[in-house]
Amino acid sequence: MSETSEYNLLMKEFMDLNRQLNEIIEKIERLYESRNTLNCVCYATHEQIWAQEGELIKQELSIKERLISIEDKLFWIMSPIKNNGIIEIRKRIDGRNTNDVTGNYSICLAKKKVVVGEISYRGYHFSKYLADIGYGVDINFRGNDFSYYALCLLGEHLKENGIDDFWISTYKNNIPSVKTIEKYGGVPIKSDENFCLYMAKTFINDKQFDEKNNVIVPLQNIPQAKCK
Repeated sequence: MSETSEYNLLMKEFMDLNRQLNEIIEKIERLYESRNTLNCVCYATHEQIWAQEGELIKQELSIKERLISIEDKLFWIMSPIKNNGIIEIRKRIDGRNTNDVTGNYSICLAKKKVVVGEISYRGYHFSKYLADIGYGVDINFRGNDFSYYALCLLGEHLKENGIDDFWISTYKNNIPSVKTIEKYGGVPIKSDENFCLYMAKTFINDKQFDEKNNVIVPLQNIPQAKCK
């Protein structure tokens, strides 16, 4: 079976299961409401409703398990959102709006089924603690500039979707994160004794792959900033 055929079959099953799941949840809610609105204490009626709820909950759990299994398969079948030759960012299907740029993205080794971290775009910024973007790389994969590459890839993805800037924050004593943000071109806009909040512009990176050193080399000068 080709990847396209497998993808189409899995997506069809995924959407069908989601519809079934929504119907089951609605039935459970109706049963819950009917049980709570009974005017008399009728144990037989209550037990009958509980039994129906229990059976529906079993079906709900079974469907959720299958959905998780399908999500895992689709995660690797679908093309990555962005790929720079070293890492790629991928996004899981959630059954809602798959074209929404907000959400969590997995940072993966390019062309390998290995997840090394996560990066997210929240789509809002209202404090130094909750800026637009957050990221993290597994301790076993740090020191490879994966956070920087992921930030560049996500920035490109946001730019392509009409988003011109974002806010990102970090602890001042998190030197690797500070260096990552400033390397990308983040400009400090607010800071205190612990945190620094940056604003950064999204842009399409014009890059070349340096095979000798196994790194991505930006071809354009990125303005450098420092957190005071």
